[in-house]
Amino acid sequence: ESYIGAVIRRFKYRQAVARHYIQVDESYIEAVTRRFKYTQAVARHDIQVDESYIEAVTRRFKYTQAVA
Repeated sequence: ESYIGAVIRRFKYRQAVARHYIQVDESYIEAVTRRFKYTQAVARHDIQVDESYIEAVTRRFKYTQAVA
């Protein structure tokens, strides 16, 4: 029973943290997207690296949303 209580407390804490940081994550993704578009224009041969990086950031953002 105490284990279940600990899991629930940890989940509620993560929910609160995720809700608090959701705006930060959105602006962070916007910044990454801007940098990605700039990199696209400057160096087309690095496109795969930048795409996978944005995918990683998007996955982390979607996970944060799911936790919230």
